[in-house]
Amino acid sequence: MAKIQINVEENITTAISILLKKVENPIPAFKKIAALEVSQTKLRFRNSEDPEGESWAPLKNPSAKRGGASAKPLLDTGRLSSSINSAVTKKTIFIGTNVEYGKYQQFGTEKGIPPRPFLGINDKTRANVLSVVKKFLGF
Repeated sequence: MAKIQINVEENITTAISILLKKVENPIPAFKKIAALEVSQTKLRFRNSEDPEGESWAPLKNPSAKRGGASAKPLLDTGRLSSSINSAVTKKTIFIGTNVEYGKYQQFGTEKGIPPRPFLGINDKTRANVLSVVKKFLGF
């Protein structure tokens, strides 16, 4: 399985650290955060944009079979977008894909595939994490 790791920002790390210190079982909160992020990641495929809202590079040669000029990148079969999943432990939240070519789409290649990042942290992720943490801490 391809592995892509995105480092979490300090304010999210701080919120998660506080949650870990204050609740006995963080898994329900982590599952909620993971579900929200999986949803946000799948929305990026529908909108053809990276975590910061920038449009992905268009297809170089979209075929009529794939929708011609209106074809969206990374939606040919839907395999990559439907593979986005999550896993949680008492200390970690994982969001990702088990599709091997996901890393080439995320980062691009030297052979001409432009990067089309679909995994990452954005303002919506930050807001979701902080909202869930506050809810589970009773704020």
